[in-house]
Amino acid sequence: MVAYLFWEVSLLALGAALALLALLHADGRQTDGAQTDGKAGGAFGAELLAGGLTAKLLLGAVIPHTLLFGGGVSPRSLIVAAAVCALAAVWLLWKCRIVIPRPRRCLFAAIAVCVALVSLAPLVADAIRPARGIDSIFASHWLAGFITGLEHPFNYHFNYVALWEAAYLPALVLADVIYLHGLTNLQAAILLALAIYLPAREAGLAAPLAGLIGLTALLSGHLWGVEWGVATIKNDTIAAVGTALLALAALRFLRRGQIDGITGIALSGG
Repeated sequence: MVAYLFWEVSLLALGAALALLALLHADGRQTDGAQTDGKAGGAFGAELLAGGLTAKLLLGAVIPHTLLFGGGVSPRSLIVAAAVCALAAVWLLWKCRIVIPRPRRCLFAAIAVCVALVSLAPLVADAIRPARGIDSIFASHWLAGFITGLEHPFNYHFNYVALWEAAYLPALVLADVIYLHGLTNLQAAILLALAIYLPAREAGLAAPLAGLIGLTALLSGHLWGVEWGVATIKNDTIAAVGTALLALAALRFLRRGQIDGITGIALSGG
């Protein structure tokens, strides 16, 4: 379990570092001793979290998928990959060297994030459980085949190359449990809420109204059913996220006439 937590934290740190670097360059700031100014009433934090989750989820699927083609997914290969990600994150964060001029405001923001995470506890409890539904049972069989080398992503049961499904492998290999797949899908569900919140803000809606729209998306019944959504081994949630991220990237390109770093991360997630 410790190895799995190391994997998750390392990838999230690298994703956050990449998103932070993209945001700083998009704002025209220097990365050497840059200062944050709390732009757009906290939109900077929402974009940072959305960009970090997008990069983290993309890395979490691409790395195991790549390892499948290079000899298989093993605890050693995943830990080495996580260590490389952690070192890259430390280097990028050192390169940015953010100077925060309003530490009290940042403390309040951190407390708000913690409260929001605690409020998601019922959703987390619903997500951490064995997968149910015939499609998830089939997917579990193929994931076991990927680990043992008896199956290959190119001949996946559902007639497409299993990229997103590779993101479930680290929990099986490192934690050796069958009920943590929902945590990966939960991250995608949170990203979906952010990917709907940000276009709403881009369109000029007030932050409380945009936040309510994002929360409504997060609490959608389609994400919390027995046969679909967060508690399954299916790509329904990430497909919804991809659509929302593509819409966000398209809206920003139409409004600004260019693709900045954070929009590029959204496009890659889409």
